[in-house]
Amino acid sequence: MKLHSYATKTAGRPALHRAGMLVALLFTLIATGCEPAAVARAPIKSQVPEKAIMRIECFGRYQVTVPAGSVFSVPSVTLPNVEFRAQREGAATLDAFQGKLKVFAQKLGTSPHDTEKSLLHRVEALGPDAAVIVFRESAAATEVFEIQGWRWLAPGVEYIAAGAATTAEVTADTPLFAQAAQNLRFRAPGTVPQSPGLCLQDAWLPGGAHRRESVSARLTLPAQGVTITLATELPVPKTRDDQLLARWNAAKRVSAPLPKFEELRNGTRMVDGRPAEELVLLANNDRGVPTLDAKLEAYGDRTPQRPTLRISMTVEQLDAAPGAGINQPLSRKAALELWDGLTQSIRQRAGAF
Repeated sequence: MKLHSYATKTAGRPALHRAGMLVALLFTLIATGCEPAAVARAPIKSQVPEKAIMRIECFGRYQVTVPAGSVFSVPSVTLPNVEFRAQREGAATLDAFQGKLKVFAQKLGTSPHDTEKSLLHRVEALGPDAAVIVFRESAAATEVFEIQGWRWLAPGVEYIAAGAATTAEVTADTPLFAQAAQNLRFRAPGTVPQSPGLCLQDAWLPGGAHRRESVSARLTLPAQGVTITLATELPVPKTRDDQLLARWNAAKRVSAPLPKFEELRNGTRMVDGRPAEELVLLANNDRGVPTLDAKLEAYGDRTPQRPTLRISMTVEQLDAAPGAGINQPLSRKAALELWDGLTQSIRQRAGAF
């Protein structure tokens, strides 16, 4: 299935994930939110038994309990005017980081611009492990600059704090990105801070609430064909018609005939101490193998203290035979238990604000 997610302006760009084509049609009609690209950390090591060993991970100002063998990542955090992006291949050493920075700046410096000497506008070293680069994105760009604050935190852990500024604002805005990059701290895997701030991928951004906070996280169990995305964001549906179950019910009315599916759940439940809408569907993928898709949305009040939560899970080959691409397929019962356990564990971190 290719599940299309139509992102809001504050949540990033649309993304796709694989599974059967039939379930794709169902959720294409109702999907919202952002499903970020995964940041690979380590290979899967174990199946998910009913009583699996678990661990706690944090994303933004929230925490969740996940299977110990899962791959968990927080690819991006967006604050007012700046997005923090974990780099897929962070430099292994400080010297390697400085080399990457030098090569990038040199490439910009030799790239022509229609009215300036090159795309490069400015490079400012903030220390051995941080720098700010200001540049034009293309030869024709004249009104907008891209600003990137680069930061190396530890072997393999590297970040870019990115945003844009107009020609009139670039001088005043550049120090803001420098400060954003310098504020980042290394966070050892598995540690969950109990003080105000935001959890990123192997990183920590201390501080109180911002007027806009959007966080995307992703969990995968490759051996079981499981992909789970989690997001916190401030926007809420404008009307009840924009909420999950209303979108699904409207899709069923106007999009006949739908592919054959089984509606396992359609209702409300409590998550993070508040009502949430839940939809769980089962349908065959393009290879005739049952595929489970689950979605849950808990709507906030437009404040960082109570953001909107969006969670989704896809199990690509439910009950598939071993060797069909999924080494350790989950049963329907095990998939729902995984979903329930994860969603019930989501809560705001102690001391998050």
